[in-house]
Amino acid sequence: MQYILEVQQVSKSYKKKKVIDNVSFNIKRGEVVGLVGPNGAGKTTLMKIIMNLIQNYQGTIKLEEHKKRKKQIGAIIENPSFYPNLSGMENLKYFAEVSGGYDEEHVRSIIKMMKIDGFINKKVKNYSLGMKQRLGIAQSLLNNPDFLILDEPTNGLDPEGVVEIRNIIAEIVRTKNISVLISSHILSEIENLCDRVLFLKNGSLMHALDLKNEENAKQIYVIETRQSQDIKKFLRNKDIVIQGTENEKITFEMKKEEIEDLIYQLVQNNLKFSAIYPTHDNLETKFFKMLGGNRIG
Repeated sequence: MQYILEVQQVSKSYKKKKVIDNVSFNIKRGEVVGLVGPNGAGKTTLMKIIMNLIQNYQGTIKLEEHKKRKKQIGAIIENPSFYPNLSGMENLKYFAEVSGGYDEEHVRSIIKMMKIDGFINKKVKNYSLGMKQRLGIAQSLLNNPDFLILDEPTNGLDPEGVVEIRNIIAEIVRTKNISVLISSHILSEIENLCDRVLFLKNGSLMHALDLKNEENAKQIYVIETRQSQDIKKFLRNKDIVIQGTENEKITFEMKKEEIEDLIYQLVQNNLKFSAIYPTHDNLETKFFKMLGGNRIG
């Protein structure tokens, strides 16, 4: 399979402190991948490495290239920067020229898509943070990118604006078949938008969750039993990951297709239980279980 992006064993250190630790993952064309983790996990650093804004690192970054042109990347990393005394339109014109040439029709279509018509002719110094975020995404689309990197693109937006940005990104992916790597603290939006999610902690890739093919992923189950100790010992002997124990309930992780065989084995070993059922965790719950703690930020 050909990937638009291949990140292979990438590491980065500052003053002997490793901030990115042997990270590897791939992104396919048309795929939206979320990057989540606590503050300081290394998300922005990793995005800057992919953008070649940080060059002194170990490992390799491979970007697919068209035969006719080099791969185009659009990005908004941290807070977007603009010339404050110029209007939004003047900024877009300037950055379009830098990107290869100003195409008025193309820029106007981006303005309409991003719904920034109402303030595009105002000076950027008078923009709210949310307005700057919208203008930043518009800027990232100027060069017709094949691959978008969006670091907290909904920062500063109200709930309605967050939904609008999510819908816009989904429409861009659908119509242009581009790939997106996106980070966000709003995990419900990541869950609604992304095909996969990468969990980053202390610079290491802890887990990759396939949101579109969860039947092949591991599911969290609960078993209710009065034989907690015996069943926990049985599960551990089977190398089954136990998530926790509460009263007479054991939470454990297993592939969906393996649960029937487990039930049969429990019965065969005279281990009694009253119920086994899957939980229905959202991404935020999975995030906390995977990375620990009770804060997203």
